[in-house]
Amino acid sequence: YKSPSLSFQNLELSAQSQEGIINIDSLTADIFKGKVDAVGNAVVASAIPMYSATFAFNNIQLAEFLKYYAGYDKLDGYVSVNGRFSSKG
Repeated sequence: YKSPSLSFQNLELSAQSQEGIINIDSLTADIFKGKVDAVGNAVVASAIPMYSATFAFNNIQLAEFLKYYAGYDKLDGYVSVNGRFSSKG
């Protein structure tokens, strides 16, 4: 099985970088017939990068999501997920 390419529509990004720190103030896009919102930052100036990000997938179509990740699209409906990734280096 070969997964299809991941496609974002209506991508809007507000970010800035200064002295090895990347801040993503806002990222929004349409994906899997739903929406993703995210914010985060990364410190890349250190030997081991630190990062933090929060995200929300809102009303993504379950069949589209599973088709992309597992090649399986037999489930129907919509799902919303909130999460956070972080590393202290």
